[in-house]
Amino acid sequence: MQRYIETPALYKNRKFDIRCFAVVCSTNGHLKAYNYDEGYLRTSGREYNTKTFNKFIHLTNDAVQKRSEDYGRFEFGNKVSFVEYQ
Repeated sequence: MQRYIETPALYKNRKFDIRCFAVVCSTNGHLKAYNYDEGYLRTSGREYNTKTFNKFIHLTNDAVQKRSEDYGRFEFGNKVSFVEYQ
C-alpha cells in the first residue's frame, strides 16, 4: 500500500506521464548511452481532482484514455510532443 500523491505535477491542470527513448549498449566493456531527442507527454483527457477516482482523470495510458469521450479533446491522441517546446 502506498499514499497517493495529492499534489502531482500537472500539465494544463491534467495529469501526464513522460515518454522518452534511450538505449544503453556495451562494446568491449565500454558503456555508451544514446537518447532520442524526440519524446512526448501522454495526458489525461480530464482535469485533475481528488474528489473522485475516475480512471480518465488519474490514468494516462492509451488503453484507458482511448475509451473516454474526451480522448483527443485537448491534444491529438492525448499527446504533446517535446519538439513543440524546442
